[in-house]
Amino acid sequence: MKIIIVFEDGRAEYNGYIYSRSRSAFQRRSKDLGTHTKEEWLKLAAKYDFRCCKCGGEVIGGIPTKDHIMPIRLGGSDSIENIQPLCRQCNLTKGNRYIDYRGNK
Repeated sequence: MKIIIVFEDGRAEYNGYIYSRSRSAFQRRSKDLGTHTKEEWLKLAAKYDFRCCKCGGEVIGGIPTKDHIMPIRLGGSDSIENIQPLCRQCNLTKGNRYIDYRGNK
């Protein structure tokens, strides 16, 4: 049986495990190193014709996922220079590794 309890502060308990919505230290540090705007992201996605940088395939729903070339957990920033558009499948297979697919276009 699944038991979910949501607390007033945004935390949730799911079968005894507590999940918090607070930002991790990695996320806070990445924002300090740089951030990007929605307009910058859409301009970058348009540069690649709203397609995946790795496979070049069309993206379901029209807009690809944002992928951090240097993952935030490895010290990457959230600036537009560290973002590449990938389809969901390519983003999942890349995982938490440093791989730059932008040279494909």
